Amino acid sequence: MGRSTRRRFLASASTIAGSLAVARRFGLAQSPPIESSDLKLWYTKPASQWVDALPIGNGRLGAMVFGGGAIDQINLKNPKVDHAAGPVPTDPAKETLQLNEDTFWSGLPVDGNNLDAKNYLAAVRKAVLEQKDYHLADQLCQKMQGLFAEAYQPIGSLHVDCTHPGQVTEYRRELDLASATAVTRYNVDDVQFERTAFSSAPDQAIVLRISAGKPGQLNTTVWMDGPLAKSAKTVTGNRLLLTGKAAQHVAGAGHPGSENPVVFSDVPGEGMYYAAMLHVDVEGGRISPSGEKLVIHGATICTIVLTAATGYRGFDQKPDTPQSQVNERVSKQLDAALVHSFPALRQRRMRLRNRQPRDICPQEVTVRGMQYAQPRSAAEEHTTRRASCLALDSGNRSSHFLGFHGIGVLFCRMNDDFERLLHQHAFAVSLRLHDQWKHDVFMYGENLVHAK
Repeated sequence: MGRSTRRRFLASASTIAGSLAVARRFGLAQSPPIESSDLKLWYTKPASQWVDALPIGNGRLGAMVFGGGAIDQINLKNPKVDHAAGPVPTDPAKETLQLNEDTFWSGLPVDGNNLDAKNYLAAVRKAVLEQKDYHLADQLCQKMQGLFAEAYQPIGSLHVDCTHPGQVTEYRRELDLASATAVTRYNVDDVQFERTAFSSAPDQAIVLRISAGKPGQLNTTVWMDGPLAKSAKTVTGNRLLLTGKAAQHVAGAGHPGSENPVVFSDVPGEGMYYAAMLHVDVEGGRISPSGEKLVIHGATICTIVLTAATGYRGFDQKPDTPQSQVNERVSKQLDAALVHSFPALRQRRMRLRNRQPRDICPQEVTVRGMQYAQPRSAAEEHTTRRASCLALDSGNRSSHFLGFHGIGVLFCRMNDDFERLLHQHAFAVSLRLHDQWKHDVFMYGENLVHAK
């Protein structure tokens, strides 16, 4: 069996997604009511590769939570290397969150149309219909293609390295689909440690809380890095700032082995700038900056709030926002999130998740000619309501990020007035707009369904 990569994982996921949606439409897959305890994915080892990590997201800002960290630090100086291509040995006392922001792509707006394509149409028809030479027809069709799309880019990674005097035992990590929360628990001697991660739509932030079962037992180091990062530094005594720039161009999936698969440029607008900033608070203990890292000594609880921003201006605008403005934007986002305490951040996001499906979706939705009716029985409504939660923070702004581990990752782009309900199997999407509605569902940029 070949090694599991993101490309192979996502390629197979679209097939699974289609089969589940068809089964739902024709009544081939009927599920009993789902209990809250059933809506958890849990594992007894940290994720050793990207496809095994657990997804959280709020539509704009997402993360893959590994529940552990690489034992040996990975060198990210060469961004042309796929650093998530295969499993790596992991340490359960560490934590890694790989970060994404939905506007962060390589390149800049260009006209990708091939104006010469029509000149090959007659030759393609002749090769197929007269010569029966399908290999030639395929070669000619390639000359009709336009430019490859640019590549979705990683913001970077948040790392938390805990140090303990003993061995980790009774390890468990889980993704609670009902609350969209990733939790990791383990024991060291007689002390239990817990890490809780979620992404908030109301506050546009990712929150990670690490706690020790006994006072003063938490000693950890917090840092960030990324293959596109140009700078990582402490801003104040308890903040870190990661900045960088997307590639000017990334070669398409059809020719990843080309001579220059990744092209970089320092010219503003030829690849957008980005910034990620985090703030650390502790209960007990102290925080001390150490180079590009923050070191926590003798704490009981450590709370990390992280935000990210890019230089994106619009789909038809050159992404030439200066780095200084991007930094200012991410700092304001972080300040706004920090107005709320950890319990308040958690409560604010959950208010959006507890709405009833009949309050937020029409009686019937048509997606490419296939109708998805609102649940009619109490059991079906319970199933739909619970399954619709999944690992997703709902909200009425931006797009919404859904991670359904083991099946795929979906992006649903929505306008401000949209509300979403994810039906059973998470692939039939119902929306409401006051006067009109439409939506797009993407599988990492590949269009799955389009309804309007």
